[in-house]
Amino acid sequence: MNRQLAESLRIQAADLLRPFAEENNLALAPGTARYEKGVSLTLKFEFKTRNDDGVPADFAQKAATINLPADCYGKQFRSNGTTFAVSDIVLRRRKYPVSARALNTDKIYKFSADFVKFKLLVGDSNV
Repeated sequence: MNRQLAESLRIQAADLLRPFAEENNLALAPGTARYEKGVSLTLKFEFKTRNDDGVPADFAQKAATINLPADCYGKQFRSNGTTFAVSDIVLRRRKYPVSARALNTDKIYKFSADFVKFKLLVGDSNV
C-alpha cells in the first residue's frame, strides 16, 4: 500500500458511492484516506442530506458563519489556471474552511473564506 494506490482507491470508491448518494438525494463528501504501509487502508466518506435544489441542508448556515454568500455552493472560480467548484464548508478548519473540487481532476482542495469570497466577487467565478 502506498500513497498513489490509497488515493486511487479513494477516488474509485467515491465514484462507486456517488450514484447511491444521488439516488437517495444525499451529498457525498469524500473524507480522508489513511493507510499503514503494506498493511491496511481506511477510507472515510460522509453522506449529507440535501435540500430540494441539491445543496447540502446545512450549507447556507455554514456559509453565513464565515461571511460567504448562501448561494455559493457549486459556484466556480479559477486559481492558478485551474477551475474549482465550491463543494463544502468545514467550520472546524479555521484557516481553510472552504473545500472546493478541481473540475479537471476531481481532487478536493482547501481554501480560506476570504480567498474564495474575493474570487467570487471579482468576476473570476462561473467560468
